[in-house]
Amino acid sequence: MSEKYTKWVTAWGNAISITERRPENYAKNITLRYPVKMMLNGDKLRITLDNFCGTEPVTLTCANIARSCGDNFIDTETLCELTFSGSRSVTIPAGDSVTSDAADFPVNKGDDIAVSLYFADFTEMRSGVIITGPLSKGFFAVGNQSEQSSLSPDTSKKTSCFYFLSGIDVHTAESSRTLICYGDSITAQA
Repeated sequence: MSEKYTKWVTAWGNAISITERRPENYAKNITLRYPVKMMLNGDKLRITLDNFCGTEPVTLTCANIARSCGDNFIDTETLCELTFSGSRSVTIPAGDSVTSDAADFPVNKGDDIAVSLYFADFTEMRSGVIITGPLSKGFFAVGNQSEQSSLSPDTSKKTSCFYFLSGIDVHTAESSRTLICYGDSITAQA
């Protein structure tokens, strides 16, 4: 008997704070890619982007999700563009957050997906969280590489900062639940 999906549950999330202040406080023409393991079965996904610690608005040019093939690789056959009130681009006011529209993207517990975000204009890189240990699989790349199967090794690097991405919700079964953990060593699996 197949499960009936009836509610939204946050299946992945983190607490956004002020990222470490560095000279590269601003970025332009940058793709961020975050592989994430799904912990619930579901038929739809939506993401939350957070500019909680920002002092100015940031504009996301485009975002998508796809099945992760490990490291910074995605299966482009599964690429699904995300929209925000029907638009590919969205401006997140300082101190605020936005949630994408629901995207038809079936997942099973244990699946790896990747969220890719592209920011064309100067963007204040202030709202994020540093994730260390085995969960620190973030990447950034110069240019719009959000739909590329892999990020170019000549223009990309790993990062332990997850900027803006604060939640992934799964449309799932009524019986599905989430456990929230706080604490550096526990959540980082160090």
